[in-house]
This record gives sequence, structure tokens and C-alpha cells, in this order.
Amino acid sequence: MYAVIKTGGHQEKVEPGQTLLVDLTEDEVGSDIAFPSVLLVGEGDDVQVGAPEVEGASVKGEVLAHIQGDKVVVFKKRRRARYRVKRGHRQQYLEVIITEISAGGKTAKCDDKAVGRARVRAAAIAEQKKQKVKPTRAQKIAAGEPKPRSKKQLRRDAKTAAKA
Repeated sequence: MYAVIKTGGHQEKVEPGQTLLVDLTEDEVGSDIAFPSVLLVGEGDDVQVGAPEVEGASVKGEVLAHIQGDKVVVFKKRRRARYRVKRGHRQQYLEVIITEISAGGKTAKCDDKAVGRARVRAAAIAEQKKQKVKPTRAQKIAAGEPKPRSKKQLRRDAKTAAKA
């Protein structure tokens, strides 16, 4: 069974067990999410098309992670005017796994193993991202680390050590 849903101004074809990226909402990781706007539901040759939505159809999913998309660089320039602007943007998304599609008394569910694998993969990626985060200067000071020395100070220390 498959369905076409409308979310965030986009239409997506979804099936149980499929992961997709949707626009960020305030849902927490691990919470269930419902997509009420179902435009089409199909299973084999039996296709129900809504006008504009299929009555009684619903698509449910589970939030796996909060994700940032790839960086998009916007560069504006006007020749001979000394005007240049460079800006970057990273869109925020929710990674969602589709767990259930139901319409007209029929229901298609995702198996629990696929949901478990998706949860483990999302948790591993989140843990990997946490490990890459460097501590801020304030965190280093609070931990009692000494202030980093400049190259000039290091050279001066090396000279005094050589004289001694």
C-alpha cells in the first residue's frame, strides 16, 4: 500500500517503512506524528483519489531525528558597483519513518524490525555528531584549562629553555 501526502507545501509518495525528510515542527524525537492531508491511497490496481483529500485516510509516522540539510550558498554581485554579498543557509528537517497507512478499512503497517533499525541508525548518527562538537572557550575556562599560548609566546619559551 502507498499514499501521497501533502506536508509543508510538498507532495510525497510514501510507503510503510520508508524514511523521509519533512519541514521542521516542534515534535520531539521518538514522538508519533500524523499526516492528515492524504491526497491519494493505492494498493495494486485499487487507487483512491481524493477531492482534494481522501475521506477517512490517515498516515502515521515516528520522528527519528532533527536534521540540517546541505548548505546552500547564495552569492549576489553587481558588476562595477563593488557590491558582493555571500550568505549561507541550512534548512532544518525532521527525519520521519512511516509506520502506518490506513484507508477504507485497510491498514498497512511497517514491521517493528525496520522501525528498530531506523531508530538505531538515527541514534548512532546523533551520537557521532555529538562527538565532533568542540568545547567552547567558556567551557574550557570552566574546566580549568590554561589559556592557549600564541606562536610568539611559544618561540620565546623555547629560546629561554635553550639558554638554560
